[in-house]
Amino acid sequence: MPSKRTLENTQMSATQNQFAGLKSRRVTASSKTLLRQAPRSLDGSILDPTSAERFGRTTRSSVKNIPAPLISSINTQTAESLPLDSVQPAATTTREPTQAPQRTPGKRKRKFKGKEPNKRQWEGGSQSVAELTSSKDLLNWKNLERLNSETALEASDGMAEKKRTLSRRSSTAETNHDAASVSSQKTSLSLSDYRLNSLDRARIVFQHRCLPEHLKHRVDAIIQPRLDKEKETLVFAIADDLCDDFPDVLEVASREDDCVELIYQALEAMNRKLFRKAFAFRRKAGTVAFAYERGRSAYIDLDWDPTLKPKAQRKVYHFESPPDKYLDDTGDSTSRPNKRQQAEMPFISPESSEMTMPPPPPPPKFDNNCVKNARPDITMGFFHAVVAKKLVSSGVNELDAEEMLKDLQYEEELLSSPTLAALHIRFPSLVVEGKSYATGRSMYEAENQAAGSGSCMLILQSRLAELTERRSAGKYKGKEPLAFSITHEGPILLLWLHYITSLENARFYNLHVLSICHATIRSTSREFFLALAGVMEWASTEVLDGIAQQLVLIWKSAQKQTV
Repeated sequence: MPSKRTLENTQMSATQNQFAGLKSRRVTASSKTLLRQAPRSLDGSILDPTSAERFGRTTRSSVKNIPAPLISSINTQTAESLPLDSVQPAATTTREPTQAPQRTPGKRKRKFKGKEPNKRQWEGGSQSVAELTSSKDLLNWKNLERLNSETALEASDGMAEKKRTLSRRSSTAETNHDAASVSSQKTSLSLSDYRLNSLDRARIVFQHRCLPEHLKHRVDAIIQPRLDKEKETLVFAIADDLCDDFPDVLEVASREDDCVELIYQALEAMNRKLFRKAFAFRRKAGTVAFAYERGRSAYIDLDWDPTLKPKAQRKVYHFESPPDKYLDDTGDSTSRPNKRQQAEMPFISPESSEMTMPPPPPPPKFDNNCVKNARPDITMGFFHAVVAKKLVSSGVNELDAEEMLKDLQYEEELLSSPTLAALHIRFPSLVVEGKSYATGRSMYEAENQAAGSGSCMLILQSRLAELTERRSAGKYKGKEPLAFSITHEGPILLLWLHYITSLENARFYNLHVLSICHATIRSTSREFFLALAGVMEWASTEVLDGIAQQLVLIWKSAQKQTV
């Protein structure tokens, strides 16, 4: 409780300054609602409501000589206007004293609205007095409770907004997951649609049953070769090296090229150690960039020629359906449109009906070139020099042997190289199509690609036979064309056979799986590479000999025409 001497000093100071007047100032607030400051004691400290009431009763009872204006100013809970942000609801609800506002240093401009306030409070020499506000802006328990309820409502609204945001995020994540699954479903549907529709229209058929009897013995002799002990040991060593290298690729997020590269190295090792580099291997058909000179690069399109693709030779069963006939009111026979035609027919006025109607649209044209361009990951064929050397040994002079295939390629009579002639790869008989685990691509897609590439190899050999039959006097009686392909998904490798069958002058391009292995299992890898060595042996002997015999016949026919 303040001392009596303090009250007397306060009485004298208030009496001297009663008529001099005090300057008032406004306190800017960020909120629209201004609250009154808590009651203060005469020494400037803040009082809680209970102590303020006791303090008011004490001053009225003990101090009798204080003028009435001062007494009314003490009893009235006047204070400077405070912003809402300076009030802490958590502190007021527990009846703890709130902190006094900090004064802003510097001078303030005088701002009066209306008359100068007649109710003032003395708060010391440097403390100013603010204008009195309405009762709804006073700092009392009722207003604090209202402030607490409004703050709690805003907090609940904020929590609801956060929940809605989290809900939107979760729904967005679920939508993205659903979109990804829909995309994967569309991809799988497109792959199956390509096999069951596009390849089927080109008569490319996956045969999952037994081979025809006339091919079974021939194919068994190819994939079950009789190698000597030395060659067999070399084949097993190459297969074991592949088994040792594949785990390093599978333990990381390997790309498709990483797996293909291991198969390329194994094939190249067999070509070098067993066949004296008779074959040429070309990686990754497609647009390839290579560097030459200094800092320069060039691009070569290694896609196979699209004229080698099988085309859909199907009959068109699109007929214009005859209209239904019915008798009208006059007894004439007219055509009755069906329900769909009635829905699609616009209203025709009598004036416009007299005009000439446009002709019906032509029937839709079906795409006869529905097979994708072949671009295998690895292509195995013959070097140009190997074929030329074989022709020289068969009786063709060296110049013609060197230029014959180039001229036929330039004249587009025989595309012995499925890509550019500058690559010096002739008559491919084996391709590799692969996918990797980490890319999310499947063996199904690799098989679709191999089906197209294998059909192109069969067509190339068939065109050579057709050209031989046209140009040569005698008919060449060769064996049916065959081709092979390897498809893989990661370490799983499949060996496919491609062959041709006929039905009522229609040609079908079939493929049938012959062998399978897992590149990390030695037993299956050895068996697989043994069959692969048989395929390369067959290509270097039977295929190359047949190509040379047909080219010799074509060369002899050309020699007779020039004489």
